[in-house]
Amino acid sequence: MSITDSLDLDLAVPVNPSPIRFVDNPCDSNLVLDLVFMDPNNPSFSRYTLHPDIQLPSDHVPLVIDVGIKEENIDITIQSIKKDSKEKIAFIGSIIRKVRLINTSDLKS
Repeated sequence: MSITDSLDLDLAVPVNPSPIRFVDNPCDSNLVLDLVFMDPNNPSFSRYTLHPDIQLPSDHVPLVIDVGIKEENIDITIQSIKKDSKEKIAFIGSIIRKVRLINTSDLKS
């Protein structure tokens, strides 16, 4: 609890409470707890959904959190070398020289 307090996290509540474990053996006790801690000040990360309809190799129900991603413009700079330019010839020559310097004496095949 001291770690969650220091990180300002709270125990999250699933949107659809249900059992969280698939019990293959009826003699097994269902004492396993899955706890999810989230930021209570962020409404996007305060609740999660259990999906008992999806049974993966695990014996636990998948816990799903929807993460909203804002649409945002991202400036992209593209760098290129003009075809058949002196820069292209120098660049390819540099690559060829560096590839030739690779030590291949230990390769078996």
